[in-house]
Amino acid sequence: MRGVDDTEHQEDKREEILTLAEKAIDIYKGNFLPADEKYSWTTSYRERLRARFTLLITRFGDYLQQTGQWKKAVEHYQRGLDVDEFAEEYYQHLMICYHRLEQPVKAIEVYRRCRKTLSAVLKIEPSPKTQSIYQSIIKNVKVKTSNAK
Repeated sequence: MRGVDDTEHQEDKREEILTLAEKAIDIYKGNFLPADEKYSWTTSYRERLRARFTLLITRFGDYLQQTGQWKKAVEHYQRGLDVDEFAEEYYQHLMICYHRLEQPVKAIEVYRRCRKTLSAVLKIEPSPKTQSIYQSIIKNVKVKTSNAK
């Protein structure tokens, strides 16, 4: 019976952790004291909170992907982008999720949004990793299209 109790306890703990993670994600609305960015004392705390939010989004999203909850993962990464539109990792995960959901058009739209956002504001191109994910999706679409003929 101890094995059953341990399994139930672990499942209860996992559910509690997931619930708390979702609450923490819901609470975070963006940069800490954004109107006070000119004050150096806010920078350290702001960056720590942002790093924790990013880590939480990534870990929770990884869990959702590993458990095959692709639609929920899409919602999750989109929430992350709503807070930080420059987090390229969220775009990467969104592209992968849409690919797994067999929605290549949406995955391509995510790549284009990423490229446009990074280019317009930061004057940079997406990373090689993002471009590689995009290219694999494009290649897969071409293969499926040619096999359908």
